[in-house]
Amino acid sequence: MWLSSKVRNGDGLVMECPICKLANACLAGTPNVSSCWCMNKQFDEWVLSQIPEQYKHKACICEACYVKYSEMLQKPQR
Repeated sequence: MWLSSKVRNGDGLVMECPICKLANACLAGTPNVSSCWCMNKQFDEWVLSQIPEQYKHKACICEACYVKYSEMLQKPQR
């Protein structure tokens, strides 16, 4: 799970993925935050480094980008 305190509390929360710009389905700042898809995921630092600087700790990536970039880590580099 990755949520900064700003995202968790909804301070300046951006509701679109900072990578692909689609809806991120973020539940931070809602009563349903514990059921958000991200709550049982481990976010690699490299995946988080794909977030543009101006969105760090203000926007959650979407599940599709999480899967895409996590899969990239799994593929052997040639």
